[in-house]
Amino acid sequence: MILLCLSTICTVLLILLFREIHRAATYWRNKGIPYESYGSYLYYFFFCESRVDIFNSIEEYNKKYGSVYGTYSGLSPVLRVSTREGIKEALSSNFYETGSVLTGSKLRLMKDQFERSAKLLTSKLEKLADTNEEISTAHYSHAAVMNAIAAVTFSLDIDAFDDPNNKFVESFTGCFNGSLGFNLMMAFPNILKYLPFVEYPPKKLDNYFVQFSRSLLEKRRKQIRNPEELDFLDSWLESQKANPKLTDDLLISQMIIFLINGFETSAYALTFAMYLFATHPQMQEKAHRDVIENISDPDNVTFEDYHKMKYLEAAIWETLRLYPMDFVTDRVTSEPCTIAGVSLDKGITIHVPTSAVNKDPERFHEPSLFKPERYLEGGEKTQEIISFGEGPKKCVGKRFAIYQLIIFMAAILRSVRLEPADDGVYDPSLEYQAEIERQPGQMFLPFPKDTLRVKVASRRA
Repeated sequence: MILLCLSTICTVLLILLFREIHRAATYWRNKGIPYESYGSYLYYFFFCESRVDIFNSIEEYNKKYGSVYGTYSGLSPVLRVSTREGIKEALSSNFYETGSVLTGSKLRLMKDQFERSAKLLTSKLEKLADTNEEISTAHYSHAAVMNAIAAVTFSLDIDAFDDPNNKFVESFTGCFNGSLGFNLMMAFPNILKYLPFVEYPPKKLDNYFVQFSRSLLEKRRKQIRNPEELDFLDSWLESQKANPKLTDDLLISQMIIFLINGFETSAYALTFAMYLFATHPQMQEKAHRDVIENISDPDNVTFEDYHKMKYLEAAIWETLRLYPMDFVTDRVTSEPCTIAGVSLDKGITIHVPTSAVNKDPERFHEPSLFKPERYLEGGEKTQEIISFGEGPKKCVGKRFAIYQLIIFMAAILRSVRLEPADDGVYDPSLEYQAEIERQPGQMFLPFPKDTLRVKVASRRA
């Protein structure tokens, strides 16, 4: 009897699954536009070899299917758009839903915390200066940004460099460990609600952050704070006072979202920024001069000083253009609409291929080159870069990420000189070096194919 019930349940589930697959697989054929076959999509996701440049593959799809075509995300049809007009329609319309958005940040409240984390990073790099030791840019970037984002979000003082077994560090990195739940969420975003035996994030980790955050909020409310020492957590609590609908649960969810999003973009960009400066020494020296010339007081770098560093900021934008964290910017229709001439039903995802747009020769001259100068006066516009999205739903953490990266890179360039490693990764004859490795089952996480390594030299005479 039990076997019969299980067999019946499995049969029903399979019928429902095949019905959903058929619905997705025929959606674009019925729309009459070019589309990737569902079989091709599944093969690519599950069986493709690991060393595949996912960014380049999307560019190849654009050439094969055109600038407007259909593809998929799990069981959901996806419209991929890369024309200027289509992008404007997709990202500038107000009738789209997207994931939770980060709240606006008071950057001045974060400056001291960013600078403390940057100082800890440079102290580690200075100890390595002139040792001829090669270091992983990812290791140092991830630890530095982890320290900063923990300080900003939770007013927590940690050292991810020397204490990787810290409960907070272990719990946070556990969210990205390639578990079954994580991989299923990446491949089929809506499937977890049908699989109660698979969880993401793991309840143990989720409970840790919720309990930690709730305890932190309760402690902070009881404290009498010096007005001159207020931080970002205080600003969140002030927002809650002004908005009674902002419950502790909502506030905690925003804190955790801020933690995850703030870490991903900044750590990823800093990894590549260090590498690009090491492999482009002339650009590094220009950025170094920009930093030195715009600091009015070396012992007290002001908020305004950082915003005067235009070349350094341009270099950070150029890093984000070449190596965007997400390979697509997405929106989901909340009502039937027409985008790029294609009529769409409610609930259809729209992808703007970030990497393809950011390396479009019609938008950027010599798009494969690392050229920060392109954004200076009279040059190309950073508005053409869509690494943060655009329109009313663009990532409001953009200023947070740029500001944090300026502070980190300014501190690094003041303290040390980055040099290319001797492992063969750097070749000055090539346009740029880092390739992207696609891990099977992890579609949305681009990693360098080879560990990006640099050497560190002292700037002291």
